[in-house]
Amino acid sequence: MALGISCAGRGLQAALDVLDPLLKDPVDFVRQGATIAKSMILIQQNENTHPKVKEFRASLRKIVSNKYEESLAKFGGAIAQGILDAGGRNSTIQLENTQTNTLNMKAIVGLTLFTQSWYWFPLTHFFALSLSPTSIIGVTDNLKAPKFKINCHTKPDFFGYPPKAEAQVEKQAEKVATAVLSTTARARARAAKKDKTAKKEEKMDIDEPSTTEKENIKESKGEEISNVELQDSQYKSLYVKEPYQFQNMTRVLPAQLKYVTFSKHERFVPVRKFKGMSGIVVLNDQTPGKSFDRIKTIREKGNTEAPLPDPFTIDPVLDKELFENDDE
Repeated sequence: MALGISCAGRGLQAALDVLDPLLKDPVDFVRQGATIAKSMILIQQNENTHPKVKEFRASLRKIVSNKYEESLAKFGGAIAQGILDAGGRNSTIQLENTQTNTLNMKAIVGLTLFTQSWYWFPLTHFFALSLSPTSIIGVTDNLKAPKFKINCHTKPDFFGYPPKAEAQVEKQAEKVATAVLSTTARARARAAKKDKTAKKEEKMDIDEPSTTEKENIKESKGEEISNVELQDSQYKSLYVKEPYQFQNMTRVLPAQLKYVTFSKHERFVPVRKFKGMSGIVVLNDQTPGKSFDRIKTIREKGNTEAPLPDPFTIDPVLDKELFENDDE
């Protein structure tokens, strides 16, 4: 559990190497702690950032569905599944405030109570206090979230969501025993003997490839190998010059922040220099006074009341109809 807390969300292979043998420990309590700790390390990781995530998710499904598994181990597997998908895969464990370099006491207390769930299992719910959303939320000086685009110098699907697991139900066809007569069995045996003798008598002429054709085959195989090596070399270079763009208030992983930049040509730019920190980013409007599209909150979307009218003044000369009844 100490490894899971200290290496949460980092996908550190050295920590996983320590936990992997403990997943096969004969004691169910040890397997439970190792499973939970490994899920904390692999939170918000996909197959591109860590290739063992898919294998670990498959093992969790086996642990939870195995009726012969110990209850403590099954409980740990269920908790591990929830940690991997925490906050809809939009949250991670954050024990410190990255922008102020201070400790997040609420998260620390929540995670401390979570580790005591072995004594009283309802303490498991305190794990939610240690989660923080991983996104960039750009707001203006009046706390409005405008619609604008941010650059990310990676491949679009590298830090994407892992695919959802689909429940596959195997259908077994019912086998019905049929009675076989002795006469039909003898007829089938005679037919099988005739087929064997006919195959022995038949001979097929096969044209062997010439030397030039063999050389062409080798060259084609060599080209395929070179193409695979080229793809691997391109995959290793994660940083790309031509970035893709995503909208404001979009999910951004902590490992993805180093590839995120704001365009100087956009209308909204950060007030302070962006140093790869997620959370709320205060924006400066380079063309103030103009209207802009903004992202509405859930409360604003659900508000069906009529908006307040804009301030106005009444001129007695222009609005004569309003004062006619008063004169009478």
